[in-house]
Amino acid sequence: MSSKEIFIGSIILSAALLLFSLVKDKKSFVIRTFFRGIMSVFLIYIVNAIFAGVKIPLSLGVNIYSVCTTALLGIPGLTMLYGILGCQIL
Repeated sequence: MSSKEIFIGSIILSAALLLFSLVKDKKSFVIRTFFRGIMSVFLIYIVNAIFAGVKIPLSLGVNIYSVCTTALLGIPGLTMLYGILGCQIL
C-alpha cells in the first residue's frame, strides 16, 4: 500500500467513525446499512442487466467501494456512481 492509499483510508475511517458516533440508535443504523449494502449488490446487477439489454455501455462493478457508497447513501449513491461512470464515457 502506498502512503496515498493509507491516507485516504484513514480519512474514510475517520469520517465513518464520526458518522457512527453521531447516530443515536447504533444497532438500527448498522442493520439498515447492512441491508442496504446487500440490496445494492442486487440492484447493481439488475441495472447492469437492463443497460446491457438496451445496449448502453454502462456497467458498474461490484466492489467494496460501490457497495459501501450505496450502503451509506442509498439510491442517491447508486445514481451518483452511475452518473460518474456516464461522465467518464463522454
